[in-house]
Amino acid sequence: MVSKELKVAFYGTPELSAVYLSALIEAGYDVRYVVTRPDKRRGRGAGLMPSPVKRVASEMGIEVLTSLMEASEKAETVPVDVSVVVAYGRIIPKELLQKSLFLNIHYSLLPRFRGAAPMERAILAGDKKSGVCLMAMDDGLDTGDVYEERVFEMENKSLEEVSRGMTEVGAELLLDWLKDAKIMEVAPKKQSGDASYASKIDPSEYRIEIFGTAELALRRVRLGRGYLLLSGKKVIVARASLAPGTAFEPGSVVEVSGGSYGIAFADGILLVDLVKPEGKQLMEFASFLRGIRDKPVLFE
Repeated sequence: MVSKELKVAFYGTPELSAVYLSALIEAGYDVRYVVTRPDKRRGRGAGLMPSPVKRVASEMGIEVLTSLMEASEKAETVPVDVSVVVAYGRIIPKELLQKSLFLNIHYSLLPRFRGAAPMERAILAGDKKSGVCLMAMDDGLDTGDVYEERVFEMENKSLEEVSRGMTEVGAELLLDWLKDAKIMEVAPKKQSGDASYASKIDPSEYRIEIFGTAELALRRVRLGRGYLLLSGKKVIVARASLAPGTAFEPGSVVEVSGGSYGIAFADGILLVDLVKPEGKQLMEFASFLRGIRDKPVLFE
C-alpha cells in the first residue's frame, strides 16, 4: 500500500494543528474530512471566527465537522484508515476510537507530562529537553502505546520557540510513519517510566515570585506571560536573561551595565530587555524605567 492510498480523517483546532493538516495535504494524503471545534467569537462585538484548522480545510474544499456526534456518524458512512488527532480539545469517546486507527501527536516524552499543558510544565520544571511522541490513542489520558519519540532540546527557549520547534519535529515524525503505510504494519510499544500529569496553567502561576530565584523567574518569562506588580499594576516581562549578583533587595532595579537594567532576586539578577506594562505597548525596559517618576523602583 502506498501512502497516498491511506484514507485519513483529521481532528484539530488551533494554529498548531493547522500546520499538520497543511502538511498532510501538501504530501498528497487523502484527507476525507476534518473535525474541529465550533466557530468562536473573537472579542466583544466581533463576528464568529472559524478555527485555523477549519480555515485550512475550507480553503482546500475538505468537509468540516464541528462535533464528535457528527464525527461518529461520518465514520460509519465514510470509513478511513487513520484518524490523526492534534490538539483537538475534546476527549475522543471509546466507541469512536474503535472505528479506525487513531493517532495522536503529544509534546512530551511520555509518560512524563500527560495532559493539557506538557510544554508549559516542562519549562516550569526546568527540563533541558523534552520531545514529541507519536502514539496510538486509547481511552486513557495520553496512555496509548508509542510508535516513536523524538527528543527536542528546549533549554532557555521560550514557549513560542518550543512550540514552533516541536511542531516541525512532529510533522516530520507523522509523515515518516504514514509513508508507505508503515503505521499499519508496525506495532507500537508500551510506555515505560514514571508518569506525571501536566495540568493547565492557572493564571496565578504566571506571577513571578520576587522572593524566589532568578532562574524560577526566567522560567515564567519563557512562558510569555510572566509578570511582576509595580504600584498594583501588572508588568509583563517579555524578554530577559540571567545575570550574576546577589547583594540587592529583592524586587529592586539594578544597573547591570551601561544602559542595561535588571531586577534583583534572592540568588541573582534577571536582566530585562523588554516589558509590556498593563495597558501599554511592548517597550524596552530602560525606556519604561525612564517614564517612572517615583524612585526608587521596587517591584512586587
